[in-house]
Amino acid sequence: MRIPRRAARVAVLDPAGAVFLFRYDNEEVGVHWAMPGGGMEPGETPRQAAERELHEETGWSDIQLDGTVLCLWEHDFTRAGVPVRQHEHIFLARGPHRDPVGDLAAAHAADKILRWRWWSPDDLSSAAEPLWPPQLPELLAAVRTDGPPAKPIDLGHVRIVLSKQDLREVTGYAAESAQEVLEIFERAHPADSRPRDAIDAAWTFARGGERGKPLRDTGWAAHKAAREADTAAAGAGDAARAAMCAASAAYLHPLADAHQVKHILGAAAHAARAAELVAGGDRAVGAERIEQARRRTAPAVVDVLRRYPAAPPGGGRVGELLRDLDAALRSRS
Repeated sequence: MRIPRRAARVAVLDPAGAVFLFRYDNEEVGVHWAMPGGGMEPGETPRQAAERELHEETGWSDIQLDGTVLCLWEHDFTRAGVPVRQHEHIFLARGPHRDPVGDLAAAHAADKILRWRWWSPDDLSSAAEPLWPPQLPELLAAVRTDGPPAKPIDLGHVRIVLSKQDLREVTGYAAESAQEVLEIFERAHPADSRPRDAIDAAWTFARGGERGKPLRDTGWAAHKAAREADTAAAGAGDAARAAMCAASAAYLHPLADAHQVKHILGAAAHAARAAELVAGGDRAVGAERIEQARRRTAPAVVDVLRRYPAAPPGGGRVGELLRDLDAALRSRS
């Protein structure tokens, strides 16, 4: 039984269109990024709660809301040991690009806020960790092109059920995909163990270990290795990204967000692209790798995939390969 809770948040946009987000860690749904905000106090309106929470969490006292609401949504999580279903108003505001001010350590610790940052539109579209709400990139893109909505966009109740075994199945599949092309990276960088470490950490979780800091850390390290390898040898960067995806697969988020498909199939898509680049960009090689990935996908992984919307547009050639595999698996009888 979940306790209903009402809350309000503020999407603060800087002059360049970046949005300010906090990184939270929740006992039920894990690490995610969300806007400043929190629960409404007795007698408060959503707008009053949003203004109060914004000030308490950032120290900013000069941002006044004009009442524009970007969206409404409901989601499930656990707060202080109590399962809740939270209904949120998300307001829009503009402000300068700046740091939080004042002594906020105690407030952030109480809310399990790990860090903060400004997210550009490009950052949002390639987020490696879940965003709340998951439709935030598309919502803010519409604001940039069309202006604020005439009335709040109601996202409804966004929820997907995932068991730990579901996560282990997905992570094992991703680790296997990344393992297949690890040699591409290691031929170019024989002394760099970061992608291998990420794959090993993914296998540890898939085989019964627990999620934790080492898994996150190895994923981020593999991501850094990919960025450093992009200009070194054909396919090395994508091979490292496959390893990063393997580690991040354990953090598949239970929200109906098309971008979450990248946690399930991203390792296979990057592995296919790595093999394609080694073959001089031969798209037939990438297509064959996708077919191999389709054939070895266990029914349990397909079942998880079908709980999510279809893979999102964009992402260049890797995005194409991702969508090809996504469509092939969804059509499997």
